[in-house]
Amino acid sequence: MGAAPGERGVAACTSLEGPDGLRFQSWPRQPLGSRDLRLRIEAIGVNFPDLLMTRGRFQLRLAPPFVPGMGACGVVLECGEAVRGFAAGQRVVAHARHGLFTSEAVVPAAAATPAPPGFSAEDCASYRVAALTAWHALADRASVKRDETVLILGAGGGVGLAAVEIATLLGAHVIAAASSLEKRMAACSRGAAHAVDSRSPTFDEQVRAICPNGVDVDFDTGGGAAFDGNHLPLVHQQRAVGSQGEGHIGRSREGARRQFAHASCGRVGAEPASVGGASCDGEAPRGVTRRGETSRVTAT
Repeated sequence: MGAAPGERGVAACTSLEGPDGLRFQSWPRQPLGSRDLRLRIEAIGVNFPDLLMTRGRFQLRLAPPFVPGMGACGVVLECGEAVRGFAAGQRVVAHARHGLFTSEAVVPAAAATPAPPGFSAEDCASYRVAALTAWHALADRASVKRDETVLILGAGGGVGLAAVEIATLLGAHVIAAASSLEKRMAACSRGAAHAVDSRSPTFDEQVRAICPNGVDVDFDTGGGAAFDGNHLPLVHQQRAVGSQGEGHIGRSREGARRQFAHASCGRVGAEPASVGGASCDGEAPRGVTRRGETSRVTAT
């Protein structure tokens, strides 16, 4: 984004037509407050809420023209006089409700953190929104516990992969549902014990084969018909979470009504895992992947 002196390049939403409404423009540079950082943006994260915002369908509704962008990585150009703990030349991760699709941004120092060592600019820009969304869904809303079984729909996307990692770190056993072989392999590489083809007509049967008495928590990263509880094998009431209400993370009421009798599910993450009361040493159900068994991944 090239810009004249005193200006910055932005990707501005000029009409609520989704990405087609974005235009590269030059806008004036922002003033620096005493508690702010001025950043030269190296990479921006593109998240689903950004898309919703450009269509006027996110809970934060802005009138065009405005600049989307919730996450970015940048280098500090200057610090406000009251800022402590940051210095010019330092790489940071910044977050905002909007405004980061830009070549230069001014953000509160409180909205920035030092970039993690070893992360690329692209990694820094993209991980925060996805990871916080997944954490809010699994830890805050669903209260995932150790040894519970979590079904993650849309496990191959940014939020989905973050959810696989977070659920695994929380001690849960993860069944990842994704639409392609590549995505299912990615989910397994992040810690999923099983991966299931989400587009398979036998999806329900595959999940029940892994966990006959139903999962403890399901997280649908994309919302939609699946989140309405049409086929998700739940155990506890209010343990279905997903994108709901155009960007909100909520619990599925219908999903909560569709529950199975509570019983102990097999330890999905064990080696070998329990699938339908039988050992997983044998052939996996078609479309099912197990961690560390990429040779058994099948496309359906």
